[in-house]
Amino acid sequence: MFSSQNGPARALLMSSLCLHVGFIGASASAVGLLQLFDGEAMWPLALVLASSGGAVAAKGWRLGRSLLVHRALAPRIDTDAPSAAISQSFQIDTEV
Repeated sequence: MFSSQNGPARALLMSSLCLHVGFIGASASAVGLLQLFDGEAMWPLALVLASSGGAVAAKGWRLGRSLLVHRALAPRIDTDAPSAAISQSFQIDTEV
């Protein structure tokens, strides 16, 4: 499928999958909150759905971002010049 197993294209694909899982978690969290405010559903089930959906969303988005920062952007950093790598890593964090 890909020419290299650890290339930027693979990191981009994995990041997009993680972001998609995060969106599904956010949707589940929204459904749980709607069920909580509706009052017709069982509130423990709605509370579990809202909290677990929020946890899945946070984990998916955090993992997706870290995959992009550490794997897709890592080939741009020159390992022979540590000061340039440090300054570029601070530029990546401030842009987001």
